[in-house]
Amino acid sequence: HDRTVSSRYLNYLERSMFTNLLGLDYTPAVTLSGNLGVWSYYTGVFSNATGPDMEAAFTELNAGWSFLGTAGVDLKRALRTDEAHLRLGVLHSDATKNATNLNRYDDVFSATLILTKGPTSLVTEATAGFGSSRGNGGALNVQPAWYITDKLQLAMRYQLAVSDNEKGLSAQRRYERSAGLGTGALYRAAYAGLNYHVAAHRIKLLSGVEYATIAGEDAWTASVAVRVFWGP
Repeated sequence: HDRTVSSRYLNYLERSMFTNLLGLDYTPAVTLSGNLGVWSYYTGVFSNATGPDMEAAFTELNAGWSFLGTAGVDLKRALRTDEAHLRLGVLHSDATKNATNLNRYDDVFSATLILTKGPTSLVTEATAGFGSSRGNGGALNVQPAWYITDKLQLAMRYQLAVSDNEKGLSAQRRYERSAGLGTGALYRAAYAGLNYHVAAHRIKLLSGVEYATIAGEDAWTASVAVRVFWGP
């Protein structure tokens, strides 16, 4: 969920560290999705590199391919919430040395629970990756939020990531590395901020402070940003 949700809806300047580490970028694909009662599914075959056209991305770039599949169930009636979705996902990547996307782990598994009720929401996601030259890894990402008013939102996030390689995790390229954080086997971060929605998710002001630590080093980062969406 942390990657598939459009950036226009993000409550933070950046996606979580482990999500960015996975190399999940836009790439040509053939997909199939649908609903079966309270169940939903999404599956597809993806190129491991972005090319000038879809056929070339699969046949000429020699970057490999990936298979992705997810299944979800709507639990709002059972949990008596406005929204409640449980989603399970799996990604298998057959990446080659030419791959530029989906090339960090051979296999990735995720489980996500999304809850909303009134002005509050909670996203909890666990992700694990296996088969990397830099070790296996996993992460927990917890994102609570609360609309104080119709326009003012309190957004928080807690991240915990681990690896079986002492350099298997990397701090966020923006902006933790420039603050002095590097690589390690244990990463933790906590964020709190306020967002002001000028025009819902089309124009909003983001501000927040995050504390992160990895390999015994820690750093505070603060951010203020304007996010604008021009699409339909």
